[in-house]
Amino acid sequence: MNQRDSAFDAALAEEMEVQRASVAMEGGMPSCMKLFDRMFSCHSVRAQVKGYYRLGGTPDCSWHYENFKFCLSVKSLPKPEREEEWIARRARWWTTRRLNGSSEDFWTTRPIQAHLQELRESSAEQ
Repeated sequence: MNQRDSAFDAALAEEMEVQRASVAMEGGMPSCMKLFDRMFSCHSVRAQVKGYYRLGGTPDCSWHYENFKFCLSVKSLPKPEREEEWIARRARWWTTRRLNGSSEDFWTTRPIQAHLQELRESSAEQ
């Protein structure tokens, strides 16, 4: 096992605990109908316009479709197993996003001291 796999496994173990708490707070795995509604609303005109405005193109609704398909595939499992599969699915997604980054990770954080120094210099010039 290489270092990347061990980092993923460690992050996945952490994320499983976080997702267990999150899913419990949300009341368990959403119903297939709720996931279908989310998929359908992703294709609405409002979501398409918002995606075009924010991202410059239509939003990718494939994740919603995959969630709906997943729900249908685990529907026959007993509820505890179904929820555990849902938690594992979410944990894998969040772990991958956390380790690989996302399109939202483009802002660089400026140190507060540098920002305060710029404010002092601009107020001194006035």
